[in-house]
Amino acid sequence: MGCPHAPRIALVLATFLACSSQPSKSTERRGPPKDELDAELGAKAEAKAEAKATPKAIDPCSPSLLGLGAARTLKPWAAPTECTGRTAGGGLSTIASEAAFAKRFSCPRGTASGIDFDKLQLMVEDRTLSPAGAGTIIVDDGATVTFIERMRSPCPGDPQPMPIGYTMGFLLPAGAERKFATRNCTMPPQCGASSPP
Repeated sequence: MGCPHAPRIALVLATFLACSSQPSKSTERRGPPKDELDAELGAKAEAKAEAKATPKAIDPCSPSLLGLGAARTLKPWAAPTECTGRTAGGGLSTIASEAAFAKRFSCPRGTASGIDFDKLQLMVEDRTLSPAGAGTIIVDDGATVTFIERMRSPCPGDPQPMPIGYTMGFLLPAGAERKFATRNCTMPPQCGASSPP
């Protein structure tokens, strides 16, 4: 005697097999292949290791190396482009008003300094940049303003540069009193590969 449920079992089994063989229609996004991820991670690790292996150049004129770590660097002040400085002897001078600014700088009528003299005062001095000079860093520790004179090391065959006159300016809080000091430092040579030995 045959099984009365055989046709039903066969139908259910056939349906199950048909459904399980259908390709998945999942819309789940897949990430990049493993080999791509490995390559990306490897490149990042390599860049990190290279950055650690390359030592940063130490600036021999940095305030911290000169024992001035507590001092903050003052940004050099520049006169409005339309103005030119009038030569004034006597070293560093304090400008604390627009009237004093107008005496020290020649500007077209109506051109102001751009300085709020209620809050700030301008310190200004005519200077000569030495032929070996590489600029001045100005730092202030609240008691002393120090001018760090950076001197370059000449390379063989360098042309002899000429001294350059310029006006140095920087801002201090209005009414501030400071002592002034100068420190000299020599930059390491930066000669190109083509320079003679």
